[in-house]
Amino acid sequence: MDTVRAIEPVARDVQGLAWRDGRFDTGWRPRTRRVEGRLRCANHLLLATVAGGARGLAVRADCGHRYSGPEFTGAVSFVPAGRERHLELEDVASRWASLELAPALFEDDALGGTRMARALDAVIFTNARDGYLGALLAEMARLQLAGELDAAYCTHVAIGAAWYLRQRYGVPADGQGQWRLPRWRLRRIDEYIDAHLAQPVRIGDLARVAGISEGHLHRCFREALGMTPLAYLQRRRVERAMQLLSRPQWSVQEVAWQVGFQIVAHFGRVFRRLVGVPPAAYRARHGLRP
Repeated sequence: MDTVRAIEPVARDVQGLAWRDGRFDTGWRPRTRRVEGRLRCANHLLLATVAGGARGLAVRADCGHRYSGPEFTGAVSFVPAGRERHLELEDVASRWASLELAPALFEDDALGGTRMARALDAVIFTNARDGYLGALLAEMARLQLAGELDAAYCTHVAIGAAWYLRQRYGVPADGQGQWRLPRWRLRRIDEYIDAHLAQPVRIGDLARVAGISEGHLHRCFREALGMTPLAYLQRRRVERAMQLLSRPQWSVQEVAWQVGFQIVAHFGRVFRRLVGVPPAAYRARHGLRP
């Protein structure tokens, strides 16, 4: 299948890097009254608005997906391999980033990657608010523009992004419907976590907010997201930490406290496991001291 990126007018300062299982690109679009075109990729495609946005975005896909609304900084979209996405932008000025992920990345996993990869083929979304993916693509864009992005780093990031996409957005297989986690219920949990990031959060608190028992919550998370509620909580804390570490006013220790880690060494271990580098190294990439 041929990859199609026919969008006019063409973005400026487009830079990219390809490796075995993927490709990353970023480009700048100066103030433009109208942009339109279509995208189709042989790989799964992640898109993010790293800076700026558009007054209006209209999207239609060949699977029936539709979106109409503004485009904002941090917006994340996902287009499954082989799907065609038509778009129209009005009054746009933005820097964008895209990450191609080979379908093979979603298959080689002991947690049942092939089944979830097929389910992911039916998933498509536009302009979602996802702090983890938004920060990930923004960091890759920053490294690319600084001339520091390399294939080894991209390989590691691509594996993590594929795992995250499958577990968070993959549709459960048939027979797992009783343990589904509706979006409204997950949204309640997210809102509670975000409001209490600096405080201890018990799994019982999350179950209460969701209106189900702790046991039911555990089963829902394992079946729908492929992780425990504790692992999900830690990921939300790290997503926020990634944002705070890019700002100069807080040290690594202060960031750890603000996202609920009382022991800095524990924060460092969790951060490195999820992001691939220690907090101090991530911070240094933004030209800041630990």
